[in-house]
Amino acid sequence: MRRKLSIGAAGLAACGAFAMGGVAIAGGGPAATAVSIKVDGSDYHGFVASTKPNKCADDRKIVLYKKLGAHQNPQNDEKINTDRAEKQGDRYRWDTGNTGSNGKHYARAKKIEGCRADNSRTLKTE
Repeated sequence: MRRKLSIGAAGLAACGAFAMGGVAIAGGGPAATAVSIKVDGSDYHGFVASTKPNKCADDRKIVLYKKLGAHQNPQNDEKINTDRAEKQGDRYRWDTGNTGSNGKHYARAKKIEGCRADNSRTLKTE
């Protein structure tokens, strides 16, 4: 009986240590990034948001892609244009201007040091 209690206590302690380690890792990782997209005709624009906006949103390079397959794939999709997010009020806006491109498009912020990558949703234009 005493042995079972020791094994159980050791297992519980290990789980607790793992959980504490997981919290430390999650809190110290790259900052979350979110990219939005809107379209007016063939003018694509949107915003970049982050838990660390000065590092991960301000002047962040955004690439506009035309989706060629069934899923977003920046390695194979057509790169249409780029822009850098600029602060407007309390938000960071990007705008590729009039691209003249119709079809399915999405915007991407690549992973940079200390900041996660993100893709916007896909918009379809005709």
